[in-house]
Amino acid sequence: MIVLNERNMNVIQENLNMKKVAILIISLFIISRGIMLFEGYLGKNLFSSYVNPSTYVYNDYGTWQSKTMKLPDTVRDTKFFNIEDFNKFDAGWYLKIVEKGYDKYKMSEKHPAANWVFFPLYPMTIKAVHIVLPFLDYSIIGILLSNIFLIIALVYMYKFCIEIKGFSSDVGLKTLFFILIYPTSLYFSIMYTESLFLLLSILSIYYVYKKKYFIALIFASLSTVTRVPGFINVFLVLMTMLYQERKRFDHKLIGKFILYGIISGIPLFIYFLYLKGLTGDFLAAVHEQFNWGRVTTIPLLAYFKFLKYPYFGAYGGWDNGLISFIMTTSVFGGYIGIFIYEFIKRNIDFQEIIFFIYGLLLLLMPYTTAESMTSIVRYMMVSIPVFIYLGKMASKRKSINYLYTWLFLGLNTIYVIAFINNYFFVV
Repeated sequence: MIVLNERNMNVIQENLNMKKVAILIISLFIISRGIMLFEGYLGKNLFSSYVNPSTYVYNDYGTWQSKTMKLPDTVRDTKFFNIEDFNKFDAGWYLKIVEKGYDKYKMSEKHPAANWVFFPLYPMTIKAVHIVLPFLDYSIIGILLSNIFLIIALVYMYKFCIEIKGFSSDVGLKTLFFILIYPTSLYFSIMYTESLFLLLSILSIYYVYKKKYFIALIFASLSTVTRVPGFINVFLVLMTMLYQERKRFDHKLIGKFILYGIISGIPLFIYFLYLKGLTGDFLAAVHEQFNWGRVTTIPLLAYFKFLKYPYFGAYGGWDNGLISFIMTTSVFGGYIGIFIYEFIKRNIDFQEIIFFIYGLLLLLMPYTTAESMTSIVRYMMVSIPVFIYLGKMASKRKSINYLYTWLFLGLNTIYVIAFINNYFFVV
């Protein structure tokens, strides 16, 4: 017979609460993805494609005529989704890596833009799952994995807010809400690396705050072979470890710091070593960035250039300057403004400062490798502290809640419709 003492009751209650939260999270996930699918369906049928000319018809009303775009007359006439509607832009590059591997050019020879700039963990994961489930298409596996990664990331995000930060359930759910309605949130659910990187990032954060440093380091090191900013996760793990263990600061802690730093570089070192054998250049993934038109610049140079030369479309439609400017202003302004507000209102320890710097680096990183704002909105979506700060402030102030909710929802609709219709600025 099981005796239900106070401790057992607390465990049972905690498990019941977590089940309720899990249901809420999955519900938020399903609703947000469902809304985006509906937006995409409308966009596919009611808006013009960027790459294919629309069909126009003349309507004669006797006294006057009009030229209008041909639209479906009934629901039966509408076009529904196919896998190619989601398998576009960078997804095509990852699919090629999964199917054929990395390009086999030599760095010393003239070659088109090579796929070495796309890091290997995500395509390797798809390949591994395909070995187990060979009846599933690579594209289907990629989409399924991205959504699974997203759901797990949301659960850990909530756990971090409640268990580590001590926030209310309302703050935790609002944090997830902002992630799911972010303008480029669609990329969390297609064959892109965003959801995997988000998952590895929150696992790094969660476990380093739990003082499980080696586990956190493993996730952070894996993120370095998922996306370029992965080294910022390593920075967070190492700096947080130093701060949390500062009372035991001695040669052992310094040695552990150095050893962990070396271990964190192993996955990336293996990838670079592979590229050395393939291309003859150990830093092929870095040097190839120039072949993609990416150059090192002063942080935020593209943002300030917009103030001098404002534009809508640029670079053949690959950049929508106005949307990128609005999002950069709202995200940076909100993030820094909320931190300053919190700094003034309460005592903030150095660990919180590290956390803030970590989020800021993830926002600044995209602005150091390009003179335009192409992809900036998407690159900023993996900065977890941004959403946590927004979630906390939005639960206190309705004005913040309304402002960011409607801004994100409005631009999310634009991005989904533009993505389905192949508008390049969404990349």
